[in-house]
Amino acid sequence: MLADSTILDNSAVINLVNDKIKLELRSFMRIINLKAIIECGTLRLPIVSHRTRVLKGVFNQGKRDLVLNNVAIIKGFYINIVSEYKLRSLRVWYNGFDYTLRHGPLEKSVVLKKLERKYNLVFIELKPLSSSYSHA
Repeated sequence: MLADSTILDNSAVINLVNDKIKLELRSFMRIINLKAIIECGTLRLPIVSHRTRVLKGVFNQGKRDLVLNNVAIIKGFYINIVSEYKLRSLRVWYNGFDYTLRHGPLEKSVVLKKLERKYNLVFIELKPLSSSYSHA
C-alpha cells in the first residue's frame, strides 16, 4: 500500500503523515486550530496536530537520520509526504536528473540519498504495493 510509503513532493508546502504512529511519541505535540485543513484536489482534510518525524537511517547509507519538525497529521491520507520546499530549510535539495537528495553547492554537492522513481512518483521510502496493482 502506498499509505505506508513516503514521497518527495516538490509542490507540497508542508510535511505530512497519515498516521501518528509514524511520529516521535515524545515529541512536542502542537494542537492546532480546529479549522486548519489541507486541500488536495477537491478534498479538504483536517489537520489533527503537528509533531516531529524521524526517518531513521535515510542519509549517508543508513548512518544519518532525517529529522522533520512540525509535521502535520492528516488521518487516512493516501500517502506520507516530505516537502521539497521544507527540505531546503535543512540545506538539502533534490536533483531531478539523477533522483538524489544532495547537500552543498551544485559543483561540490554531496549525495545524501538516491531516491526511487516508480509509479510516476519519487519515493524517499517505498513500501511494496500488493501484487494486484497494475499500472500503464
